Amino acid sequence: MTTLDNQNQVIDEASVPYLPTALRFGLLAGLITIVYSLLANLTGLSIPNSLGKVFLNFAIVLAITIGMVVYFIRFHRDKELGGYISFKRAFLLSFVALLISTVISSIFSMIYVAFIDTTFLDAIVDATEEMMTNMGAPADAIETQMADMREKMTVVGMLKQGLMNGIIGGAVISLIVAAIMKKKPALDI
Repeated sequence: MTTLDNQNQVIDEASVPYLPTALRFGLLAGLITIVYSLLANLTGLSIPNSLGKVFLNFAIVLAITIGMVVYFIRFHRDKELGGYISFKRAFLLSFVALLISTVISSIFSMIYVAFIDTTFLDAIVDATEEMMTNMGAPADAIETQMADMREKMTVVGMLKQGLMNGIIGGAVISLIVAAIMKKKPALDI
């Protein structure tokens, strides 16, 4: 007979669906990502005119993403699964949430560059060219890079790149954080 206040009660993961939690957190992560994107665009942090800004922006995005994933897994593990979670479940929860977030933020980015700030892509290309010039890159390398960027820096190109970066980055972050946060119940002997 089990009691309701038994702290050692292990909840079977199969009895608790993860998709509603992943959907809820994916929507939340998408909104957080949109807010950060707007702030970065308004402050100029998203314009890559120095390596310092590029690394700072990357570090902020990485910290926000890891923080969200840790929160998602911890919430699901501690509030919905009784304190235990397998690697597979932690990975699936975080990857699906980040996938949903990636789709939302990619659609927002597409709308942003197509309708809100139509000069944003040109500003990125110009800032990148200026940064490469200031770093002393050869003129032919700069010209080749800029031609390649102009070809890829379209609304559809940004959508594809955003989705690919989000899927690959989300998978890597989910794998690492899930490996750290998995928690199996101790075996009673």
